[in-house]
Amino acid sequence: MYGYFHSLFKRRGKNDPTIQDLPWLSTPSIWLYIRKYIDPSTGRLKPEGEKLPDDVRRTADIKMRWAAGALDGVFGHHAGANHDPNQAKKISSLVLKIARSDHSDREKIELYTLLLRDDLLTYIDLVVNEVLHSKIELRPRLQNFTAFLLHEAPDRGPVKFAISLSGILQNEDEIETIAILGRHEEFTLYSAVALSNIMKDPEMQLWNMAKTVSGWGRIHLVERLSRTQKPQIKNWLLRDGYKNSIMYEYLAYPCAVGGDLRAALEKPEIDAPLLKSGGEIIEALINGGPAQDIDDYDDAPAVLINYLRHLSRHASRLEHFLWAHVIYRYLVEGLTDPIERNEKGWDSNLYENALLVANQILSLPAWARQVREDLNSPDQSRFYLADRVAQVLGIDTWDQHWKLLQADPLSSRLWFYVMRNITPDHAGQAVQMAMEVLDLSEITSEMLDESRFGIKHPHFACLDIILQGLNDFPGLGWPLVAAGLKSHLVSNRNKAIQVLGRWGRANWTDEMYQTLVDAYQAEPMEKVKELIQKVLQDGASA
Repeated sequence: MYGYFHSLFKRRGKNDPTIQDLPWLSTPSIWLYIRKYIDPSTGRLKPEGEKLPDDVRRTADIKMRWAAGALDGVFGHHAGANHDPNQAKKISSLVLKIARSDHSDREKIELYTLLLRDDLLTYIDLVVNEVLHSKIELRPRLQNFTAFLLHEAPDRGPVKFAISLSGILQNEDEIETIAILGRHEEFTLYSAVALSNIMKDPEMQLWNMAKTVSGWGRIHLVERLSRTQKPQIKNWLLRDGYKNSIMYEYLAYPCAVGGDLRAALEKPEIDAPLLKSGGEIIEALINGGPAQDIDDYDDAPAVLINYLRHLSRHASRLEHFLWAHVIYRYLVEGLTDPIERNEKGWDSNLYENALLVANQILSLPAWARQVREDLNSPDQSRFYLADRVAQVLGIDTWDQHWKLLQADPLSSRLWFYVMRNITPDHAGQAVQMAMEVLDLSEITSEMLDESRFGIKHPHFACLDIILQGLNDFPGLGWPLVAAGLKSHLVSNRNKAIQVLGRWGRANWTDEMYQTLVDAYQAEPMEKVKELIQKVLQDGASA
């Protein structure tokens, strides 16, 4: 790559950038890097290949780092249309100049530099439209430059742009290259679009790629595959396609519709894997959130009643209880209005029948016994599943969590369960242990901005959880609250202030009041100072 860009400077003018202005030149190509780290046995990217060659340079001065594909995923799903016509015009002009002339070195360098920014989605559609409707011949010059970027560029922006251009150029020679790049979730969206433009029937290629990614890449691919008519892909959508590391809620609807969950559940019998995946899809549909959900799903009544029919025959595991409970809760809380119920396809008989079957499953006497057995299991997955069911059944699990915490007293996860809905009988024990195991002197030794410090020590994370549990116990654990007010971590300070607000001014001692005043004087962050001021003024948290 160095040799290529070095050649571009042979005709450098007085005000042109120098070779030293291109710090990316010595970095490995992204395509070669990804290809190197693909596991040949699975087709998946190995963990050590997730960090791209340009990561260090891009994130040197950035506090917040996005997971692979997350910036484009969040922007594409939640930001809505936000086109930048000025940037699009500038990029389009450079692209067309490159396509027109053999002497476009300056334009190539300027384009590459512009593409380093993380704003591709704000202009790519406009650029593609402009290039497609131009009367300029795009081959071979633009195609050659695009191929160079695909294979040689060490920066994600230029690679994404090259993938997009390859799609509109319909360059079949680059299908394998684009598919390889798509195995890294930072590029999966762009690869999916490009392959769909190049290939007459890209579904098998997209499906193979979908099976190798699990985050935003899986989301982008499944959304496209949900229109399939291929039985093997429809079956995969129902059994595996919805699973992703972001949120099942993103893909529950496209998989239920695209995989035809209704038809699958209308069969007389289903196997155990479909009973499980069907329950997870239904739970995600009912939970709702970032995408289409149960209220958008026309087949919801048929799917829920048929799923309950199958579940009633095979209910034997605690996850079966939870799926029945999710449906029951939806029926009694989400469909309370009879008119709205009818509009969603629930006639009275269907609704009452579903409610009856769900209640019968939840009333099975074996559940409580199984919960108590699994609360003593060394298998953590069984234990925490039992804990979830216990919360529904009203079975107290504090003693089990307390026993685990005693063996691992600096686990913030275990402190969460101990402080969750803690009673006055247990609160004193928890505070005493916290005072014994937390190093309050380290927590209060210096005040730093959270963005610089972060949670690098379990004492800070544990204190965060413990403080949340002290809201309803005025005066209890004051040394912990005082330490929170002086903590390195801004979230510790916020929670300590909120505790005092919940306790109320009437329950403060003179020491508490003065400590809060001192905290206000020492606080470096304006928003935290405002919160302290509010609590001092009216004794209530914001």
